[in-house]
Amino acid sequence: MRFLLLFIAILLPLVGKSYGNNEQIIKGKNLFATHCHACHAVHKELMGPQLSSITKKRPEIWLLKFIRNSQKVIVSGDKYANFLYKQYHNVTMPSFEQLSRQDVQAILAFIENASKEKKPDYVIFQKEVEKTALNSQMKGQKIFQNHCSSCHAIDREIYGPALGSVSKARPSVWLYNFIQHSQKLVKAGDPEATFLFKSFEHKEMPAFYYLSKEDIDAILEYIQIKSSSPSYVAGINGKYPAISKHGSLFTMKPKHYEEGNAGIGIIFKIFLVLVIVGTAIVHVILFYKLFVYLRGSNKFL
Repeated sequence: MRFLLLFIAILLPLVGKSYGNNEQIIKGKNLFATHCHACHAVHKELMGPQLSSITKKRPEIWLLKFIRNSQKVIVSGDKYANFLYKQYHNVTMPSFEQLSRQDVQAILAFIENASKEKKPDYVIFQKEVEKTALNSQMKGQKIFQNHCSSCHAIDREIYGPALGSVSKARPSVWLYNFIQHSQKLVKAGDPEATFLFKSFEHKEMPAFYYLSKEDIDAILEYIQIKSSSPSYVAGINGKYPAISKHGSLFTMKPKHYEEGNAGIGIIFKIFLVLVIVGTAIVHVILFYKLFVYLRGSNKFL
């Protein structure tokens, strides 16, 4: 009996790790929606690969390293990571070093559980992301109008610089510090802050120390949404309309684009029906003429 228990204890780690109580799966679903869903789905390929059964395809230690910093794994010479990188056109996956081991394990628990379900998670998440993005955009728009719009516009320069795409031009930590107290960075000799200060004739930006990081995230999301073009215009960099606070993006076609395609589809179907009906009428006429000819020439009998 002892030998049997010992054998089982040795064998279990070899058959693969199994994830997930309900609490861990729910946590993983929320983390997946926040950090992963913009580029990945469990049941379908999006910007990145389909993730179904990934916990049984790669070791946990590899997944932990790759999710937290894929570029480190690629630079290390890992063959699988490099092959994957090339297959997806060298598109860099963002690093998620802010995620703890427990966070990543929760995400993997959700993926493993969802891998056995038939529900299309990308449809479910689409609704959730759109709702979250709308709420965030409305919050960011309100804060922007109250605190930023007197000096800044998104698409053009007024008293201060145009802010379009600013979240892609500067790290989020720098933006937090600059928005909350720009003069601290200037006095500390930060080269980017100093250059900006001089470029705008030493105009001092008010300190918004009372804005939280969540408030600033909402402002930056709103700015990025207003800066972006839809994917069918801007290609891989096109995002419409949802952007998470970590810079992850959810790509979809705007409604008017889908409606335009739907209109073209209906016209094509009508044309096809007319062609089929016209062809059938021509065949009937030809067969009738052939019948009359054969009957008149006594070849019919």
